[in-house]
Amino acid sequence: MKDALCGNTVAMVGLNRFITKITTLTNEKEADAHLISAMKFSVSPVVRVVVQCKVASDFSKLVEGLKGLAKSDPMVVCTIEESGEHIVADAEFNLEICLKDLQEDFMGEVEIIKFDFGVSFREAVLGKSCCTVMSKFPNKYSSLYIEARAMEDGLAETIDDSKIRPKEDPKD
Repeated sequence: MKDALCGNTVAMVGLNRFITKITTLTNEKEADAHLISAMKFSVSPVVRVVVQCKVASDFSKLVEGLKGLAKSDPMVVCTIEESGEHIVADAEFNLEICLKDLQEDFMGEVEIIKFDFGVSFREAVLGKSCCTVMSKFPNKYSSLYIEARAMEDGLAETIDDSKIRPKEDPKD
């Protein structure tokens, strides 16, 4: 079949290697074609986990499985960190379902191990900020005042060594 008329469905194979999440295909002569807009979500992919294969020889299946998972779910984000860790990010309620789909549907029941994602500390502030920034809460009664300053020498190492914890007295 050479042409497909408006309203017809056309199936093509082999394009999944080149097309990721959202696209519209047309010939270059078509001036009235428009991209399908991306779906808007009310949640963000904020929960992150590190995934690895239980057996190292299944690594290629993990990589292919992550590609398939990223294509199948428009909200999931699969990335590789500088350290080489494979990260899957999604909304909290959807992450467990995505990991189950990754293992069962995209990796052919190959076992995976998941770890909590650790955020590395990175400092970019060199001195005290020149102003204090204020933000009001939606209730209109509460405000938050913030100013930036550089961390003291050795503080990042003390936090990494768990000598300081979030619930301790700030003065300490």
